[in-house]
Amino acid sequence: MDQPLLAHRGCRSRRPLRPPGIPPELLHRQVRPLLRRRRGRRRAPLQGGRRERRRAECDRRGPHPRPPPSRLPAAEVLRRPRRHPGAHRRADLHDREHRRRVLLARQLHRDGSLVLVLAPVDERYAGAPLPRPARRRRAQDRGDLAAVDYQLHDFSFRGLSSPESAAASGAGHLLSFKGSDSLGTIDYVRRFYKGDNGIVLQSVPATEHSVMTAGTPERGDETDMFRSIISLYPSGIVSVVSDTYDLWAVLTKVLPELHDEIVTRDGKLVIRPDSGDPADILCGTAIQKNLPADKGVVELLWDEFGGTVNEQGYKVLDPHIGAIYGDSITVERAKDIVERLAAKGFASTNVVFGVGSFTYQYVTRDTFGSAIKATWVLRSGEGHPMRKDPVTDNGSKRSARGRLAVLVGDRGELTLHENVDAATEAQSLLQPVWADGEFIEYQSFRNVRDRLAEQAASLAARTETVAA
Repeated sequence: MDQPLLAHRGCRSRRPLRPPGIPPELLHRQVRPLLRRRRGRRRAPLQGGRRERRRAECDRRGPHPRPPPSRLPAAEVLRRPRRHPGAHRRADLHDREHRRRVLLARQLHRDGSLVLVLAPVDERYAGAPLPRPARRRRAQDRGDLAAVDYQLHDFSFRGLSSPESAAASGAGHLLSFKGSDSLGTIDYVRRFYKGDNGIVLQSVPATEHSVMTAGTPERGDETDMFRSIISLYPSGIVSVVSDTYDLWAVLTKVLPELHDEIVTRDGKLVIRPDSGDPADILCGTAIQKNLPADKGVVELLWDEFGGTVNEQGYKVLDPHIGAIYGDSITVERAKDIVERLAAKGFASTNVVFGVGSFTYQYVTRDTFGSAIKATWVLRSGEGHPMRKDPVTDNGSKRSARGRLAVLVGDRGELTLHENVDAATEAQSLLQPVWADGEFIEYQSFRNVRDRLAEQAASLAARTETVAA
């Protein structure tokens, strides 16, 4: 039942005459005296004792510090509040609240800086091993090494804790790759990296299961849905999730019916399975030879569309067709897939991997021993080395000591030198870019990518030399 409303003088809002929970018989004892007291305070003048005390307090604190009204613009004079006898108490509360917010902001700035640094670094290291099997395999099958930049596609956005964490994680991913669906990373990179960042990320049109189920009757034929997607995107790469109902029916019935439309299209149609064991789905089970699942996705696509054989004898699918798998991809599974494809005679360029939140979220700073520690302090004008070394620890938490320098070793590897002098520290590859709340040097995202690519190429060259 609606409450009757009362609009009283001096208040723009309308309040219920009887608030919920107050019996009517108590209304005259609780609500109406309260309204009378409020009106009485507004109308009745201050009594002598209270008024004199407030005036004395105002005289003791002095006048309100502001310029004479004649020196202020008219609009500024109207905006300035009148001095109230209790304003000093509100000012004290405001000062305490301001100090509390400043301390909180400093803590968030400090801890948030660690999050901004450690999270992308951990995600980068989590995904860094994934291209290595592809690079090694492509060195053998002479595939396109530039395609490794798109060998791993970031699908982790929806599984992470927030858009901010997805953007930071996506930035770490993009240090090694260029394919991503975490579009918020573009704003993240533009905010924290000034200058020419180049192409931050690239993506392609792709369907999801809700699109396929909306355009296809339940357990019905998906041919018309595939045909409409091909006509909607007449050129470029388009990825279509293909296991909504029956993956093997798509590979053995739908695609053969659309063969001519696919091979004459100006672009690549990418088939995306999304359930089951990734290695068995892509490479086949090889248990029997009379079921589509025994051959796997890549071999079935080869049987229908064919392709070429490179100089090393590995099969490469027709450029109008391809495959991507983006469910439960880990380093071990990626390595298993490229090795099983090679055993069947297929190049690793035939498959792209989509990495999700399982790989990028189940990573902490302890996974790779990531930490930021103070190792040197200037005290009373004299430098002192510092080190964390708990006696209750097994040595894993022992930090570096003194001035540090990261230098290139004799074989091109990066080495950490502790307790160095200022001259050696100045030659370190690690140089400050931010200090005392200000940036000393800005660097673009492209600079970081190029530096990482150089180090990765140097590491790959040393690995091949050792293996030879």
